[in-house]
Amino acid sequence: YDAGKYAEAAAEFAQVTSEFLNHELAMVRQATALQLAGDYAGAKKALESYRAWLETKEAVLEPRRTDKATVRKLAMAEAAFRDAAIGYDEAVGAEKTGLKKDLTRYPASIEKLRAFVTNHQGDGDQLLAYALDNLGRLHAELGELDKAENAYLQLREKDPAGTLSPRLATVVFDAYLNKVKSLEQEQAKAIADGKDSKDLAPLNDELRSTRQRLVALGQEYAKASAKPQVGIMVV
Repeated sequence: YDAGKYAEAAAEFAQVTSEFLNHELAMVRQATALQLAGDYAGAKKALESYRAWLETKEAVLEPRRTDKATVRKLAMAEAAFRDAAIGYDEAVGAEKTGLKKDLTRYPASIEKLRAFVTNHQGDGDQLLAYALDNLGRLHAELGELDKAENAYLQLREKDPAGTLSPRLATVVFDAYLNKVKSLEQEQAKAIADGKDSKDLAPLNDELRSTRQRLVALGQEYAKASAKPQVGIMVV
């Protein structure tokens, strides 16, 4: 699995039977391995099989088996995240697996990621961090900058010393910077077209507020990051 042999890993996970403590995690991680191998249909089928198994008598937990209950909670959280991660790949595309971007899938992907963030706050910060990173990137690409920034601010709390939050900060910062440039071009055209100050006022206000948010975001990033990237702090 760690060596990148995902198809082989998926086959090995499939061999883990219910006698083993981590059986449920193995079922879910089979889906993870299949997704990483580019077999999205197989990954979805593995998750369906896991959820179908949960409805069987074999899946009923004895009250004294708190260890299995802990594993189940982890497995169900991972399964929910894997659903969202597959949806993200199907929306933005995946170069390694040849999956093409599909903008029509963005709303569904955002909905799954939001649901995961809402429903799994207490199930470990690592999966939440990945979900928030994906969510922020989708919002940034769609120009929903306030939502992208909110995802970044949440991610910063979950991933203070990791690599995800500075990377997302760069994405959100670039999105704000591109909006400023677009508004400046729109402003220049409006002036060239002879628009008066009254007509220009809404555009000028939007440009001013976007610039202010851009600067504030850079300052917040610099303050929160142990090793801030200079490019994010220079407007």
